[in-house]
Amino acid sequence: MNVDTTNMRLFVLSTVIAYSFLLPNASSQTRIADYRAGSQATTSPLIDVIQDGSFETGSPNDFWTEASLNFGTPLCTVANCSAGGGSGPRTGEWWAWFGGIAEIEEGSIDQNVMLDVGTAVLTFWLEIPVVCDSPDDYMEVLIDGVQEFLVDGTSTLCGVSGYSEQTVNLDAYADGGLHNIEFHGGILATNGETTNFFIDDVSLENEEITTILPGLDGVLETHNLTAVYPNPFNPQAQFSLEIAEQQRVRIEMYDALGRRVATLYDGTLGAESVHQFQIDGTYLPSGSYMVRAIGERFADARQVTLTK
Repeated sequence: MNVDTTNMRLFVLSTVIAYSFLLPNASSQTRIADYRAGSQATTSPLIDVIQDGSFETGSPNDFWTEASLNFGTPLCTVANCSAGGGSGPRTGEWWAWFGGIAEIEEGSIDQNVMLDVGTAVLTFWLEIPVVCDSPDDYMEVLIDGVQEFLVDGTSTLCGVSGYSEQTVNLDAYADGGLHNIEFHGGILATNGETTNFFIDDVSLENEEITTILPGLDGVLETHNLTAVYPNPFNPQAQFSLEIAEQQRVRIEMYDALGRRVATLYDGTLGAESVHQFQIDGTYLPSGSYMVRAIGERFADARQVTLTK
């Protein structure tokens, strides 16, 4: 069998690693006066909860768990893997390549994310630069193991050069919990060739929606917990909390496995004042953490990443 290696991945090792940091999101403004005026709900700024969505920390990656049957990782640079008959990366130097060999191949990248209650939209860029070998080849997006997106060898994108934007509504997962997002590809080489699925510039924008409940006296009661800044951080970060009525509040920090690693505050907070809090990650390992604030009349959380 003669196989054209133009669209195959090269077995070349490289130590090139470029570090990129996500820009912090602007803190939301105080809305207590609006709440008291009769508002029933409010939204926080859109937050991209994906870490290193363009894969520029390289491989091994600080944020994505990588696996590949033949290559060890789907993450590529042109120097490592060639351009695969297509664009290579959409931006930067790195991208994810599922396929690249005329044999059975399976690869994946995944990470855990915290989604606030509200809305969530996944966006990524997809290219399938060469003619697909067969309908058996596929790339899917899984959330907690559930398929939410699928493209296979029957796609009209097969053989089309250039990336196209894909969006997936994930509102059903915006429940205040921790979720796993996975890009997973399978190549069966049914007809003796390969199919190449390129992925780059992944984002998952989460907008928190806070529902406001009336108190016993008819006055609307709520809070404003800002995003942690900077995010990622090393080793210190800060955030603020404002509440409509004085109450007992506990603020704790949890790791990605749900273990409490710190209690940042446990006591009474006054109303309509901006309370500032600090996070010190000096003695914590790199990783994703959740800051959870629980009061007598509210509960809220923010995700933050420590990068050392």
